Amino acid sequence: MGRGTGDIPIVEVLDGVHGWLLGAKGLVRVDLTTGEVHEGLFPDHAPSPEVDLDRVNTGFSTADPTGPPVVADTPVGRLALAAFPIKIPDRGTSPGGIGVELVAADSSTGQKTQSTLIPLPGSQAPGAWPRFEYVGVIGVHGATAVVTAHTSEYAFTAAVDLASRRVLWTAPDRAGQMIVGDTVIVAASDRSAGRWDTRGLSIADGRQRWVSTSTGTAHRVGRDMLLLDGSSTSVVLNATTGQPAPAVPLHGARRGWSCFHDQRTVTVCQRGGGRSVEILLGLDDSGTELWRIVNQTGGRRVPPAVSAVWHGAIYGYTRDGVPVVLDARTGADRTPAASIAPFLVNEYFGIAAVGSPMERMSGASGQAVAAPATS
Repeated sequence: MGRGTGDIPIVEVLDGVHGWLLGAKGLVRVDLTTGEVHEGLFPDHAPSPEVDLDRVNTGFSTADPTGPPVVADTPVGRLALAAFPIKIPDRGTSPGGIGVELVAADSSTGQKTQSTLIPLPGSQAPGAWPRFEYVGVIGVHGATAVVTAHTSEYAFTAAVDLASRRVLWTAPDRAGQMIVGDTVIVAASDRSAGRWDTRGLSIADGRQRWVSTSTGTAHRVGRDMLLLDGSSTSVVLNATTGQPAPAVPLHGARRGWSCFHDQRTVTVCQRGGGRSVEILLGLDDSGTELWRIVNQTGGRRVPPAVSAVWHGAIYGYTRDGVPVVLDARTGADRTPAASIAPFLVNEYFGIAAVGSPMERMSGASGQAVAAPATS
């Protein structure tokens, strides 16, 4: 029941036999068994006209204005969630503004179920509004979804209760990165001092649990840790306490790491990317090293570039662009020459970009193929 090469758009998250993406056509659901692209869902307010929602989401930067949809099981059902940058129109003599609107769709029907508006602060310049740079859903815990926004003037994070459809708390000058357990990881700016730090907030009420002077891109490691890939070194912290976890091999290592959790018990971390992966590590949920592959002169193995990790399998490309599958628990080659290297995987499908090996490795391709998952 797989689809032919390049006949579906690049979806950003899998949901059973469906995929979801967010773009100028709204929050769009794709049936991966038939290739049918459903009509998109939109916020109640008009999306900000200054933001091009079709720009490709490849990371956390100003070139990527919206984060991918998030699919989660919640007390009010399984939902697909997306954050839109929106313009709030003037109402009579009351001035409008900008905001983020959280749109939710029922996973089983694909229909819009709710929409929550989160107004954002205005500009310090009279008569102007900050420019959007990024908005996204960073995660869901229970009935609480957390969204973040970056503008030309500030960062902003807020939590929404999906049951009551109201904003629970807001955190100005906080850039949300991820949720680990019931802790929201944010980068916090001190405007007067011109510096950033990392903080852990309670998802229940937004109260600060800890602060660390370490900064960097956050990645989940194991059960309850996070890696901050900083400007020079990498630091591993306990997400609940903020205390360093120096026993983890990544702690204090040179920067350039990215990590992938297999949604079971293994985290795979690589330093470098593309044809220049220096090292690949497998860690268990406690952060203990299971195995490593190092790119070194005379070495017997060369680490692949990881595209996805899921349920005990590592998918990626060799230096020659050949798809390969490794065992996440042991690091051993499972399929030395696979048919595809998917960037999304679930129990039904693997989604891989089409095009030349370099286009597939860089994500430059605009179309994808859905292949049936194999055990």
